[in-house]
Amino acid sequence: MVSALIPARYRSLTVLLSVLTLIGLFTHLHTTYQPFRQHVHSLFPQRIRNGEQAWYYGWEWRSGAQGEDLVRGMERVASGVGTTMDVVRASRERILGLQDECRRDGDRWEREYGRANLRMARSYEGSHARLKQVIRKALRGQELVLSTIGGSGAFPGFGPRSFSFCGPFRAADTYDTLPMLPVTNGHGVSTDEIWFSRFGEWFEGFMQPRSKERIGYVKVNGAVPATGSDYFSFCSSLHIPHNSSLIVVELSINDEYLPAEHTANMENLLRGLLELPHRPAVVLVQALEFHSAMMANGGDVHLPVALYYDVPVISMRNPLAGHMMRHTELLHPYFTTDWWQNPDVRHVNARGHRDMANVLASLVQDVACEYVGSPEATDGAADDGERDTAMLELLQDVFELQDDAATLPVSEMKDVSTLSRYWQHEAEQARPWGPWHRPKEDDEPARVQHGVWSEQRELGQVPRLRFLQHWSEHTENLPLEPQCFSTRSQEHPLTPVESNGWRTWYHPDRPEKTYLFSNTTGSAFKFDIETRLGIIKMYSLRSKTFGLGSVWCWVDGKREQGVRADGYWDNGNANIGRFTTIADNLQPGLHSVECELLEDTKDPGGGHEFRIISLMSL
Repeated sequence: MVSALIPARYRSLTVLLSVLTLIGLFTHLHTTYQPFRQHVHSLFPQRIRNGEQAWYYGWEWRSGAQGEDLVRGMERVASGVGTTMDVVRASRERILGLQDECRRDGDRWEREYGRANLRMARSYEGSHARLKQVIRKALRGQELVLSTIGGSGAFPGFGPRSFSFCGPFRAADTYDTLPMLPVTNGHGVSTDEIWFSRFGEWFEGFMQPRSKERIGYVKVNGAVPATGSDYFSFCSSLHIPHNSSLIVVELSINDEYLPAEHTANMENLLRGLLELPHRPAVVLVQALEFHSAMMANGGDVHLPVALYYDVPVISMRNPLAGHMMRHTELLHPYFTTDWWQNPDVRHVNARGHRDMANVLASLVQDVACEYVGSPEATDGAADDGERDTAMLELLQDVFELQDDAATLPVSEMKDVSTLSRYWQHEAEQARPWGPWHRPKEDDEPARVQHGVWSEQRELGQVPRLRFLQHWSEHTENLPLEPQCFSTRSQEHPLTPVESNGWRTWYHPDRPEKTYLFSNTTGSAFKFDIETRLGIIKMYSLRSKTFGLGSVWCWVDGKREQGVRADGYWDNGNANIGRFTTIADNLQPGLHSVECELLEDTKDPGGGHEFRIISLMSL
């Protein structure tokens, strides 16, 4: 109707103007997305108070009677886990369903990739102790939280974390932030193509193939672009929940081959994750890339640390790099491409993400199938009562067993025969051997000479000594409990108490990369931050090509004792955050940190811009 009113000679011009208007509108929305997202978040409460039950299906939040019934059903299954036969019988369907799945399709990944390639991809499998604990929780019907931290290879979109809620959960017990609006902004892959999304989808289907009562689980993508293990060793708690069941770490690309730095960073990160209250399983996944200065990368620094902490490691380089060296034409179909359609050998494409997800899935599937195929879970028991008792042992929380063994009542420590149940499934070299020391007094614990090899109940525990410490029979290490304020966090944002010339900024094309920013020399800011061990660090962007300058930072007004932090470095095309230690010998308590943008710069082009990501302390 409207077009009929426009003369024919102007209609083509009108169509062209309409198209240009739409392009302009799209560009405007794209560049203003961050403020729009912040506005959307302002419309919703940051916390779901009073334990309100909520469901998330696609974009719809549901609560009320339906949600309450599902949550109560979940709590009924989870309550009394490991102590009542009702829980065992409720779990039987899951166990039998998983056994059928393993018999039917247990060699799925071997058929697709070959057992030799899968073995090569598993740089270290370890004891599987904590992975079995994840399987155990799923079989018991407990809700699971699957989390990942990493760099841009796992980053899902514009927000600092991406949430996917599958099934029932009590939101107030798990998170204090509503999900970000998901936007496809990965390096050449969409959100649902990211390896972690694919793995989560597989895990849900595999763990409950025929169960009527669905297991509630949550996926949390806590990836943060342009960061490495140094950042996450302080700030991981800002991006994944403390009650995670499984945490997958992918930082081998963003961590360069710098053993002097990243050995300690990865140890701090792994130790902090393993010591979380819910004692999660942790797996390192190392993506394939050919962009580093050498074939070695951060993954080769991480590996010995992972071995020490019994953390499984998946490396895509092991089975693929040599093959692609011989057949370089495979780079194009396996990596994303740049503007000129050349392979971006730093970021794999959707095919590479799919393979990462599947290789990780193969490890979890092998662990699960071995676990439910153990004698305790078979159908060979004489009757249902015996089978239920066997399943009760199968479902027993390994950490509950550890705690039980550490706190045995004196009455049970009088005779070694009463303790046989604690070692009945141990290997010969792991069983206790004499002499047996009886307690002399009622309040004195008995002592037993343990076997030389680790007992099953010990597997998965964090070593008393750190990887880089010397041997000591008595040294104890307390959890570090770092403090972090980050531009990539809404819960703990990096907000100065005083600022002159600094502002929060992001590039319109990269709104997920937020910085505290200034390009005016002489501009300054001030922060207040607490420390327990006297260490304060700043995490800022380093680049050769961004025209970055330098700042001078000092603590408690002592400018003359300050340190310089440079943004420029001659490190190829690596644009990534790095630490600067502001102070390392402070007294515990509250301190002020001040920084000023310097006129002097190391950038050959005279650039002064400086971008800060976080301020952290120990």
